[in-house]
Amino acid sequence: MLLLTLPDIKRHLRVETDQEDELLTEYGEAAEQLVLDYLNREVSDLVDEYRGIPRPIKQAALILVGDFYAYREAGRPGTVSAAIEGVGYLLIRYKKL
Repeated sequence: MLLLTLPDIKRHLRVETDQEDELLTEYGEAAEQLVLDYLNREVSDLVDEYRGIPRPIKQAALILVGDFYAYREAGRPGTVSAAIEGVGYLLIRYKKL
């Protein structure tokens, strides 16, 4: 993973065992890809411009991981996840048009 670490993810989700490490890593990778695709940027661009990965970008990826973890199946009847909307607010200032 490029934006997150497994310990970051486990701390965010309050997971204390190693039983789901593979799943959490997959969620982390998927969240990172979604964030980078939305931003239309590479990690190296972010590091060069901001001297590291800005905390809101990491937080957005963690929110996505949390959403993936809580809702493991696609589709939540009747709503769009509030988490997804919040992610957009965290990322918009870093988006490359």
